[in-house]
Amino acid sequence: MKRTYTPWQDWKHPSKQMEYTEPTTLLAEDGTLLSPGWARHNVFDYDRDRVKKLIHRKEWDFYQLSDGHYMVQLSFANITLGGYVNAVLVDLKEGKVISNTMDIFLGGKDKYVLPPKGDVPNTVEMTIGKAHFKFLTGSTYRYLQYERGDVKLDFQMDILEDHENITTVL
Repeated sequence: MKRTYTPWQDWKHPSKQMEYTEPTTLLAEDGTLLSPGWARHNVFDYDRDRVKKLIHRKEWDFYQLSDGHYMVQLSFANITLGGYVNAVLVDLKEGKVISNTMDIFLGGKDKYVLPPKGDVPNTVEMTIGKAHFKFLTGSTYRYLQYERGDVKLDFQMDILEDHENITTVL
């Protein structure tokens, strides 16, 4: 598949955002953000107990898979007040959305909580509204399941060594 963007190694101007490559503490004891920026792998040490104002806690997990013809996006977000789980299937060649399902929830403070590091072995399994999903992360794979009515997604992908897994902190 032809690349549609300039690889970061070929950029003429360096990024204005800070890239983190070594383990770093994300939040100070008082909840202040210490490390805004991004990383190719999750090197941030995130302690959600340091978030003093719960309205500031925003956690998200997003996956996009494509074979060049079809694209699937699975996402989950919890912004303390509420959140959602969403699955989208797009026919890229026809430019059409085949399926788009979403279930929302209110009051995500202590329910529907993600692990602090999404790229280390863990399992996230939840039922929200009519949707049931499971994200199983191993050291060399991800297994993604989503089901809502007649929409059923089931993917396993290998995580290759030295491949990127972008993490952003704003």
